[in-house]
Amino acid sequence: GDSSTRAFDAQSASKLYVRVEKEHSWVLVGDFNTEFAAASGVKPTLSAYNRAVTGAATHLERGNLALDAFVLRDRTRQQVVEFAPNGTSGPYPLPAGNIVANSERVELVVRDRQNQQVVLRSTALTRFDDYELEELSGRILFKSPVWSFDADGNPVFVRVTFEVDTDQPAFTTAGAQVTARVGERTSVAGRMVREDDPAAPYTLQGAVVQTQLAPGLQATAEIARSGRGGLEAASGTGARVEVKGTAGPVELAAVVTRTSEGFENPSSGVMPGRLDATAGASLRISDSLKAVAKLGEGRDAVSEAQQATAYAGVEATPMPGLLVEAGVRKLHDTGATAAVGGTAETDVTTLRGKVSLQPRKLPELTVFAEAEQALEDSSRRLLAGGVSYQIGAGTKLYGRHEFVNTLPVLS
Repeated sequence: GDSSTRAFDAQSASKLYVRVEKEHSWVLVGDFNTEFAAASGVKPTLSAYNRAVTGAATHLERGNLALDAFVLRDRTRQQVVEFAPNGTSGPYPLPAGNIVANSERVELVVRDRQNQQVVLRSTALTRFDDYELEELSGRILFKSPVWSFDADGNPVFVRVTFEVDTDQPAFTTAGAQVTARVGERTSVAGRMVREDDPAAPYTLQGAVVQTQLAPGLQATAEIARSGRGGLEAASGTGARVEVKGTAGPVELAAVVTRTSEGFENPSSGVMPGRLDATAGASLRISDSLKAVAKLGEGRDAVSEAQQATAYAGVEATPMPGLLVEAGVRKLHDTGATAAVGGTAETDVTTLRGKVSLQPRKLPELTVFAEAEQALEDSSRRLLAGGVSYQIGAGTKLYGRHEFVNTLPVLS
């Protein structure tokens, strides 16, 4: 009937799927994901290698050491497509003809409206429940409309990662990671992946250190190197440091990422030739009052565009269901806004306020109004309002209307 649910009977696209487990170790032959994070507990970003493939994989543990490895032989290559939805369910076109069946990973990516290189959150979608994909025609159709912006005005993008058949002789791809626990708070991992693609061989190496600085406060440092051969040969490096968590009444989140122009890793979601840094902190003053501060900087080595943002403000809940936000925002931009209709250089300071109301008798409903005014130019302002309604655990309806928006366009 119409309410039926479709699913795969087996985890393998081939005719064979075997998995043997002993305690925390296992060996499998069949379909698997090449990312080791789920088994090792160490989650990389720059050296992430996330593909849906068919081959053999293993996870072995002994004491404080863990080994993850995989090997496969096929003729596929990973491709990533990211696009802005138009507010409808589609269909949206993808490269047609060579998409490997059941190899896709679909995500909704929300980027910061002040700096679209910064990903605020990513939500993985499920085939048949959230979308359907036609591999031959290269079309993806969602079960419900995909909005262009979230309730806070941040742009939403659809990212589709899939395998493409290269129509060339099969080649070997292999990878391994060794993870070691050093004491009770620190884990260290080293990894390497190699694709023996005769047309464009590829290697990826990375090292990650993850440590607990204090209860509730974690730090991660990572370095990575990629190399691509063939006609478009290039190599590059990347580094990333992240600190996040809580320390008493203070909540912290800071990330610094830098990549050289030759760095290439589609699974990382990081662009080459970039320096991006964000830092945010909040201080709980009382049960109803919180001070917040945010800093951000982005630099592009190719276009030489630079962008710096700063925000300081307070968030108050004078009564249950009522949230009042007020603060000062600073933006200095050179070159980034020009590509999307802005001026060659922007330097603006604004006052911002937002009021959100969640009725006590209808907690699923939230109504908000937002205003922002530039101090240097009275003609630059933002006036917006909207509503959101939580239907269930994973579904929210929201609408936002900007009555006036003459603030700088950001990229």
